[in-house]
Order: sequence, then C-alpha cells, then structure tokens
Amino acid sequence: MTGRFLTGLCLITLAAGAWASPSGLNNIPTADVAPFGKLVLQQYTNIGGGEPPAFYVGAKWGGLPRVEVGIDDRLAGGGAPTASPVGQIKFQVLRNDKRLSLAVGAANLGDNKRNGSPALYLALKRSLVPRVRGHLGFMNQGSQDSFFVGLDGKLVRGWDWRLDAIQTNHMHDVLFGVGAIGPLGQNMLLETWASLPTQAGADESCMLKFNCVIGK
Repeated sequence: MTGRFLTGLCLITLAAGAWASPSGLNNIPTADVAPFGKLVLQQYTNIGGGEPPAFYVGAKWGGLPRVEVGIDDRLAGGGAPTASPVGQIKFQVLRNDKRLSLAVGAANLGDNKRNGSPALYLALKRSLVPRVRGHLGFMNQGSQDSFFVGLDGKLVRGWDWRLDAIQTNHMHDVLFGVGAIGPLGQNMLLETWASLPTQAGADESCMLKFNCVIGK
C-alpha cells in the first residue's frame, strides 16, 4: 500500500491553533482520504520549534466510502498549555486518480476555548507527470486565511518524497515542509519531515511519526 493518505500536524505556533491531522502531506491536507475500512493508529513526536519535545497520539478511519474521520491528542511535552482532544472529518467530493480530485474538510473540532477555532478547508489534487502529484487548497481558521500548495512523488522501495508550503501569520509568512514517508514492515509506515518557517522569531522543527494500518 502507499502512504499517500497520511499526514502530519500543523504546528501550533505557526498555524494559529492545533488541529487534528487529516490525510495529506507534511503540514497541509490533501484531497486524499483513508481507504474505506482502514483504521490508522498514529504516534508522533515534534522536536524543535523553540519548545520542549511534544508527544501525540491519533487515529483516523475510513468509516464510509470517500469519508475520513479522526481524532488527535497530546500526551505530554510542548510549551503550550495542555489542550483537549481534537477531531477532524473530510469528504472526498470528487475522485479521479489520473486527473482531478477534490475534498472538503473540517479539523480542530472540539473545545474552541482551549484549542482555538475550527479549521475549514478545500483541497485539490491532480497528477502532473508520471510519479508526481500536485496539490492546491485554501483554509480558514478563525481570523486566519491561508492558501497552500504541495508536491509529492515516488522514490524507491515504497518511499515517497513530499514538499509543501502553507501561508501563516495572516498571509505574511510561509511554513515550508520537506519530508518523506515509507514502509517499516507489514502494515507499518514511518513519516518524517522538517518544518521551515519564514516568520520572524519562529524556529525550525522536525516531526517523527509512526503509523499502524489496520484493516483489509
């Protein structure tokens, strides 16, 4: 199987709020969803960003065809006050793996006083050349509007490379992500990426994520 329906967590300090991790690339969602009937259990660690290491757990499930639901929570660490669990849901409106796919979703669903505003987004995906896909989308989270773009493609031995960028700080700055995903064994995937912000005073960080895929 590929790891293209997995993604990470947009950083609290740069994206104006933590939000549950919908399927996508490094720091952006995409038009992909978890396959129907698949449950993905995740454990991930964020290192850097000017804060102590933070440890998270999460899960996402393809409970219905073209529908993904998920939940994430921080176990320990990080510099911000402990937040409550956050959920996410995504619907794949259009799917054409060889041409254009479209999805709409909502993330950071939960206690808004502790976690910030919900994040609403639209994501497009299109195959550009063999083994390379392009991604484009728009997100609103409270007073923050952001456009995002990304590319991903095949490497070797089941590994994919991933590049993305999302606007931050009211569209004045950009958070770049550079990463990869690949198999660790049967039903296990490893994701890792670096987040590189342009915002003054913001520090680089690295994410390491382990995924266990359950289901036929």
